[in-house]
Amino acid sequence: MERVSIVDVINSYVQLKQTGRNHKGLCPFHSEKTPSFVVSDEKQVYHCFGCGAAGNVIGFIMNIENLDFLDAIEFISEKYGIDLNQYRVESSGPKSDDLNTLKGIVRETGIYFIRKLRSASNPGEDYLLKRGLKSDIIKKFGLGYVPDEWEGLLKYLKSKGYKESDIEKTGLIVKRQNSNGYYDRFRNRVIFPIIDVRGKVVGFGGRVLDDSVPKYMNSVDSPVFNKSRILYNLNNAKDVLKKEGKIILVEGYMDVISLYQAGIMNAVASLGTALTEEHGKILRRYTDEVVFAYDSDEAGVKATIRGIEILSKEDMKIKIIDLEDFKDPDEMVKSKGSEYFQQKVKDAVSHTEFKLNLLKKEYNLDSSDGVIDFIKESMNIVKPIKSPTEKDYFIKLISKYTNVEVDIVRKEVYGDFYNNKKENSSYYNKDKNSYYNRKENREIEKVKSRKVSPRKIVESRLVYLSLQGRQKYQAVIKAVEINSFKNEKLKKIMGQLSAYYSLHDEFDISSFADDSDMELLEVANYLLKNSFPIENFSNELENNVVQLGKILLSERERELKEELEAITDKERRNEILKELFALAKNQKK
Repeated sequence: MERVSIVDVINSYVQLKQTGRNHKGLCPFHSEKTPSFVVSDEKQVYHCFGCGAAGNVIGFIMNIENLDFLDAIEFISEKYGIDLNQYRVESSGPKSDDLNTLKGIVRETGIYFIRKLRSASNPGEDYLLKRGLKSDIIKKFGLGYVPDEWEGLLKYLKSKGYKESDIEKTGLIVKRQNSNGYYDRFRNRVIFPIIDVRGKVVGFGGRVLDDSVPKYMNSVDSPVFNKSRILYNLNNAKDVLKKEGKIILVEGYMDVISLYQAGIMNAVASLGTALTEEHGKILRRYTDEVVFAYDSDEAGVKATIRGIEILSKEDMKIKIIDLEDFKDPDEMVKSKGSEYFQQKVKDAVSHTEFKLNLLKKEYNLDSSDGVIDFIKESMNIVKPIKSPTEKDYFIKLISKYTNVEVDIVRKEVYGDFYNNKKENSSYYNKDKNSYYNRKENREIEKVKSRKVSPRKIVESRLVYLSLQGRQKYQAVIKAVEINSFKNEKLKKIMGQLSAYYSLHDEFDISSFADDSDMELLEVANYLLKNSFPIENFSNELENNVVQLGKILLSERERELKEELEAITDKERRNEILKELFALAKNQKK
């Protein structure tokens, strides 16, 4: 990535202006009127001193395009013509030239399907219009159609100069078993192009228009397509996640498209296959909350439960929509409208409550045996919950479902450890530096500590005092020798402030950014945002100067004692002893 200038990349998204050694512009990650977004051509990094966004060119593309690390690298390499072959392991897959050929085949196939749909009236168009899709949505998703022809696509691709052997690698054609030649995999279907997060067509899904099976068919895995790593519509959903904050997970293409047409753009689908662990990892990169809206039939419920297990491993917030008597989201949103569905999303229940509600349907809670069996079975759901607050909520919910007293349900959950007066008691274990739950006999929370040297604390405070304006800075440098600072970054900031305050009366991080090193800017910005407020400037300055003096004396004393132990020269030893005595007197003052 050395060939790519971060200034050039960011300038295509943000209008940058060179100011001194850096470039500045309005931050693309938050709304602002005064530029606080700084790009360093020298360091090849960016930092916004308003919202804190920072990183290198890959990090910028990851944030602005909502891509993961590898996709961001691919995005940059394609945009700036970087050959990644030199970085690929020989056995890891096809080289860029071969891969580009296969990508070209898939792209041309998408064009072929779209043209077939937009030609004279055809069954594909009739089907989509009957399903209630508008022409702008059909275009938005690049939907297509393929006639009931055995070699229509094959002939088209060959006319574009592609070889049968290369077309076969994409899985778009199938080799005939009993004779030479190939035939098209997709025939007589409505086509749903599958687009990756970088906006590239990588495969296709097809819905049959007659009684053929399978009803739905996807592209087979190939060097350009892997269904376990693709989520349908993630390329669109990722762009609205900052606003929506969550992803709605549905089963089918039509669910996604119908919701999108209704203004709900954050739905994705897992290409007709069960949710995989790879899907879970991909979802976690983009959001920490997923709402399941799978079909309401038995298969959909089972798929939801499997999906919950997968996403639970990713430590995600999981909720489930109640589709009532509707078969799927497509049916609900067409019948009840967008606002109704969006309210259902807001009312979605946690995965624990979803499981308890399913379990409740299996037992007759009007009978004593049903209540007892339900409570015992529900323990498998509630006991593993780690959060005491969450666990207590569901204990009360079970009590509500069964009309059994809360304390009785708690006793069932906690067993012999239960004490109705101290069920949530905990204490601090000094030896383990952690909180400990008496009842469940397990560690709840580790206390993290971070040591910072007293010298750095004092120096940081003195720099913070200097950032309060020219007069305050002059008072600090009059009381302290800057060269006595040990931290190089803090020392450099103090040095640069001399030139800065020759032109400004007050400190402003944005104007300081014009001629300052990016690392120093980050330190100064951190001090401005995280330091304690100043109650009395004169008192604080005096206290910190005294503390720094004591630290310097202590450090000098330690250096002299170490030297004293190492030397044998009598004259030098006497000099050290005299200085040590003098230091001791000063420390007593």
